[in-house]
Amino acid sequence: MKYTDDMITSSKDARAQVIEILEESKRKAFLQDVLGEIEFIGDEIPRTELERVLEISKQTATTFIKKNRSELEDHGYRVVRGKDEVNALVKGMQADLHSLGNTTQLGLFTIDAALSFAMSLTGSEPAKRLRTALIELTKVSTPEQLQEASARAWELRDFRDIWERMADVPEFNKWDGVNLQRIMFTAVVGMTSTKLKETRQQIHPGDPKTARNYMTDEELIQFSNVERMIISQWFLRKPKNSSEMYYTAKAVVDQYTLISNMPID
Repeated sequence: MKYTDDMITSSKDARAQVIEILEESKRKAFLQDVLGEIEFIGDEIPRTELERVLEISKQTATTFIKKNRSELEDHGYRVVRGKDEVNALVKGMQADLHSLGNTTQLGLFTIDAALSFAMSLTGSEPAKRLRTALIELTKVSTPEQLQEASARAWELRDFRDIWERMADVPEFNKWDGVNLQRIMFTAVVGMTSTKLKETRQQIHPGDPKTARNYMTDEELIQFSNVERMIISQWFLRKPKNSSEMYYTAKAVVDQYTLISNMPID
């Protein structure tokens, strides 16, 4: 998959995928290589320290934490409350943290939570440097990492991610993906994705190049249903290449079209 800065800042899934590409044992060193020396408490970074290295204000940090709280907590972000509890945590730190003297709560970021937070953060040059470094890293993923990422996509039954991962495989025929998208949009919306963007006003916020942002809620539900039906057939028939994937999916789309056009008594 080919990542962009906008994709990473706007997509939780993209951020998670990029983190997974970076080996867990190397994430701490990577963070410090890009952002400079960071004062840790164990393997966690105090919020104030992350604000310092990312060169952002407390208000900016609060805004982005609230916006992405669920994602950050999934990666291990937590808040320690109580003056005694906070003092017990920071007393072993070597940095000058006198500003925390009266703090009664302290946010703590795991390494993965810090990476996720920095990737979502706009308006910060250090955060942008980190995203740029991660994007470069994804371009040189090893075949083993690509294979593992593809396997995860299949396990999660993520239709789009499967195609995007497969597109990195040399023998994958991208036109199979293009043709499948064409027949899927035609079956659900009655036109290709290109025609859809040309004839409709954008309905949902987001990238104007994304055809899904021009679909109604009902069409999105139907499109998702078709994706799930295709995934089920892929798991059942186990296609070996993009051509077999296409023809298996096409049979599903043809069946969906037939049923959709049946008269209702």
